[in-house]
This record gives sequence, C-alpha cells and structure tokens, in this order.
Amino acid sequence: MIGKQMLLVGEFYSSWSLWDAVRSYDYLESRPEVDISRICVTGTSGGGNMTSFMAAVDDRAFAVAPSSYITTWLHNLENEEPACAEQELQFFLGSGCEMADLLLANAPRRLLIMGQKNDFFDARGTTETYEDVKRFYELL
Repeated sequence: MIGKQMLLVGEFYSSWSLWDAVRSYDYLESRPEVDISRICVTGTSGGGNMTSFMAAVDDRAFAVAPSSYITTWLHNLENEEPACAEQELQFFLGSGCEMADLLLANAPRRLLIMGQKNDFFDARGTTETYEDVKRFYELL
C-alpha cells in the first residue's frame, strides 16, 4: 500500500529500503566482531529483490544470492500474478533494462540465483536470466 502512495508524490519505496540496507553494511563494519569480508546477502521474494538491488549498488558483499525474485519482465507480466510496487525499479523497465542487468552490476563477484517451483516468479524467466548472466560471467 505504501509503495503506491509514495509514487503519487514522486518517491519510490525501494529506494528508502535500499538506503536502510546499505546503512546496515556501515553498522556491521563498525562492529569489531564482524569480518566484513565474509558477509553475504540473501533474501526471498521481497528480500530477493532487495538482494538484487544491493548487488547493483554496493560492492561490499562477499556473495549475493537472490531467491524467488529473479525472472524476466516479460515472464513476470505473462504470469499475471500480483506484484508489489517496490519490486519494479523506478524507470528501470522504461530504460530497457532487465533483471539480469541488476545482477550484472555485481559481476564478477560471487552470485547464486535461486528459484522455486510453483513460485510467483516464473521459473522460465529465472532460467533465461541465469543463462544471460552466465554468458557475461564467462567472458569476465
């Protein structure tokens, strides 16, 4: 609900959440008991999309593993399943970007793409995205 309301005033909910997530790295770096070089980021569904966004904007993670989010925009639309406003980056689709582009911003660092059977996010798109990202990783 809040995501739709924020769009009316030119704000984007995920940018607020992403700010908090990036600040969590800062907090972890301040803790003496944390080895920041070994931190991994993962999440499922909304956490999967935040993991993908984190991979694109912050290079401190040792590895990232988005789950139940990665597909293609076309398969996501064909799926006709409901989606939260924060799952689509503002201006991303209109700029010709695909979910694979989020993950390629992470390259060549460690990445694991996870999908589930019978998920809201179409497994065909997960496989296509994996193949696209894999080609670039092999080149790098």
